[in-house]
Formats: sequence, C-alpha cells, structure tokens
Amino acid sequence: MIEKLTKTNLYLALALLIYVPFHAILSIWASSIFGHYTLTRLFEEYILGVMLLIGIYLFIKDFKDQKKLFKDKLIILIVSYLALILIYSKVGYMSGTVNLKASLYGILIDTRYLIYFLLVYQTIYLFNKLNLKNKIDISKLIMIPAFIVIAFGLLQVFVLPYNFLSHFGYSKDTILPYQTVNNNLKYIRIMSTLRGSNPLGVYLIFPISFLFIRLLNNKKDYKNYIYILASLVVLYFSYCRSAVLGLIFSIAAIYYLNIKNNKMKRVFELCVVLIVIVSSLSFAAFRNNTYFQNIVFHTQKNSTVKSTSDQGHSSALLSGIKEVIHHPLGNGVGYAGQASIYNYHPAVISENYFLQIGEETGVIGLLLFIAIIILILFRLYKNKSDDFSKLMFGLTLAMITVCMLWFALSDETLCFIFFGLLAVTLSKKRINLIKE
Repeated sequence: MIEKLTKTNLYLALALLIYVPFHAILSIWASSIFGHYTLTRLFEEYILGVMLLIGIYLFIKDFKDQKKLFKDKLIILIVSYLALILIYSKVGYMSGTVNLKASLYGILIDTRYLIYFLLVYQTIYLFNKLNLKNKIDISKLIMIPAFIVIAFGLLQVFVLPYNFLSHFGYSKDTILPYQTVNNNLKYIRIMSTLRGSNPLGVYLIFPISFLFIRLLNNKKDYKNYIYILASLVVLYFSYCRSAVLGLIFSIAAIYYLNIKNNKMKRVFELCVVLIVIVSSLSFAAFRNNTYFQNIVFHTQKNSTVKSTSDQGHSSALLSGIKEVIHHPLGNGVGYAGQASIYNYHPAVISENYFLQIGEETGVIGLLLFIAIIILILFRLYKNKSDDFSKLMFGLTLAMITVCMLWFALSDETLCFIFFGLLAVTLSKKRINLIKE
C-alpha cells in the first residue's frame, strides 16, 4: 500500500510540473465552456490537495522512520514558517484587518509551493527507502512543455493577431488577451500559455538556464543554440525587465561555478565589472531615445499615461517599506499581495515578494523566509560540483532578483516548478529516482 501511494504521489507531482505551464490557458478555456472560472483556476490545488492527503497518510503510517526528516534544518524552518502563516491568518482575521476570503486565499498562495516542496522531498525519501527504481529525466519534463510554450510564443510574435487569446475566453473578467508597454499597441507584450507577460518572461529563465548548462557540457550540440535563440526572442517580446535581470544572474552564476581555473575566475569577475560600466554608460547615452525608453523604462517623453510603470513600482515599494516599519509584527495573511484583492480595503501590492511577506507576517516571518532561502543557497553551493546544484543555484539567484521587483512566487507556474526542482536537487538521495 505504501509503495503504491508513494508512486501515486510521484506521478501527481510530475503531472503538476507538466501541467502548470498551460494552466492559465486551459483553465480559462474550460471556464469559457463550462463556466465557474474560480473552480477551474484551482485545478492544480486539487492535485496538490490529493498529494497532501496521501502524504499525511504515508507520514502517519511510517512515522517512526519519517520523523527523521525533522532532523533536517531546512525542513524545520519550512514547517515553522508554514505554522507561522497559519497563526497569522487567524490573527489577521480575528483582528478584523483581513476578511475570511482574503485570509483563505492568502493561506493558499503563501503555502502551496512549500507544501509541494515537502511532498516531493518526502516522496524521494520514500523511493529510496523502499528501493523503488523509476528513472525519470527531469530535464525532459521541464523542456518539452517549455518548447510548446516557446513555439506558441513565436506564433504570437510572428503569425497570430494580438488579441488571438480572446478566442479561448480571455477577457476583462478573466485575463486580458494581450498586454502592452505604456498602453502602446506598437509594443504588444506576448504571454504565450501563461497568466501574463511577466510570468512568461520569468518562466523562460528555466529552459534557457537548462540549455545553457547543456552547452557548457557539449558546445557542439548546435540544436541548443537554436533553442536558446528562440527562447530569447520570446523573452524579448514579453518585455519583462525583471526576467532579463534574473536571467543574467542565473547565467553568470552557472558559468562562474563551472569555471575550474582560479585565474579564469578573476578574468570573469573583471568582465562583469566592465559590463556593468558599459551598461551604465549605455543607459546614460540612450536615455532620450524613444525606443529605448519604451523597452527599458516602459514609458516615453510624450506619453499620455499619467503614471509610468517605474513610478508605480517605486511608489508600491516605498509604501511596502513604510508598512513593514510601522507594523513590524505584521497585519495578517491576506493583507498584502494578490490575496488582498479580496479584502475590505484596496489591494496592497508592494511589487516585492519579500516586502509582501513582511507586511503579512511581520519581521519574524520575513526573517524565517530569508533563512530558508539562505540555507537553500548554502546547500546548493556546497554541492556545486553537481550540475543540478549549479543550475538551481543560478535559478535561485534569478528568483531572488525577480522577487525583489515582482511577486513571482504568487504565480502558480513559477512557484511549483521552482520549488519542485529545488526538492529534487536538495534531496540527499535521488539516485533511484532521477536520471542524472
């Protein structure tokens, strides 16, 4: 029974990884046919719910052995953070700062990726304990869906009309069928099968980083150059600036960790400094160019839009900082981020995932979350000779960068893929499960 349930959780976990890049388009399409958008958009949470029930059962049945997992500092930190979220959800609701709907939705989006991490971690642990031998190529599970996303993105760029997604039910009641830079139809931001242009841009960091590490191992595989080029074209037309920054950090970190020679490391460090200087000079030189203004600043001199994208980001960031300073104990889960849309007061969007945590769970929650991220980075770096660890170290830096500028972990595609891959990489024994 335990063996069957362990395999079931494995297949559900893998199904979730394959499904989430297409969740937005499939859920909206299904709701346009059957209605009930709220129910259809929670499909991945239904899968996670089944996994959680199985995981709890397996933990109870095998408690004597699985309690060893709690000797792991990372598991202790994650469980402590999840417990804190539950406490703060009750505090926020009981104090009246957060209503029930916002509180419940806040619990959902704040905990789902960490619960998924724990369940994948548990599944791999049980696979090795039971000596099950299902070899799975994780890179294929990520890359095949990514190629479909990229192909559809290229069609949006070169073939399809900009409002094509309206045929699938995209609208002001679900997700708008297209986005623009500065309300300018000359700069259409594509979203492929994801929830928006920013999720698409950040998602592309995963396949590009996978392909880059393949190139480092085999520079003569020219197919990878074509795939990277196609990915970069789609990334460009998402006009997602935080994704570009995140990708730079990911690629730089992976390349740096791959350098064996200390002298070459010094050369690389010097190149990074030179690139930063040249980039700064380029910003200064082209700051008055209309095309450059739209691509980099998402505005232009003669724009009729009263508030620019950067002004909105800066205002939200300052507001978030003030909120954390004035309420260091937090306001309750659901007070900030996407969940706050359902609250009594106007939505509180700080455009920074770390500040969002601070606004909800206070300094204690923020410090706990930062501790989780630091420990993850430490373990990945410690095992940097492993390609999976190099890859995930780069991706973790990328996600930190993006989360400083946008609430990336509130997106179901990004959070499930990122923490699913982390669970696989950080599992001490994955040889029976993962095809290296």
